[in-house]
Amino acid sequence: NVETMKNRNMNITEEKIDKFRYGSKESHIFLSLCYKSAIHFNPIMKGNFPEQDHILSKHELMEIDKNKVNSIYNIRYVTLTDNRSKSKEPFIEWMNKLGPNKERVFKAHLIPDGNWDAARFDEFLALRKKLMIEALKY
Repeated sequence: NVETMKNRNMNITEEKIDKFRYGSKESHIFLSLCYKSAIHFNPIMKGNFPEQDHILSKHELMEIDKNKVNSIYNIRYVTLTDNRSKSKEPFIEWMNKLGPNKERVFKAHLIPDGNWDAARFDEFLALRKKLMIEALKY
């Protein structure tokens, strides 16, 4: 009802975004906005259905706090097929396989340029956060 809606705060702050995690309803909305609604949620082929993927894999970040690993700033949308093929692959190996497509893929997924690994994960998260927040500006 309208009275209930009047009392809702729709402001999205960076502090709220910082709490978004892998697989949450907020993460789906936020990623959709960052990708400027370019994600197709009703694909013809099942292999093209979008899934959330950890950019630096959970396997690669086993020594890092789970909340940090599942941060929205470590998540991107990919097709089911792409997600299965990347799986537990370390970021640097995955990045090297991109070859000449690296720049296009990084730009499309708002990934800061660099050879990211667990030792530099905090820096990665901070830089990707800046890119994602900037992407919200239409």
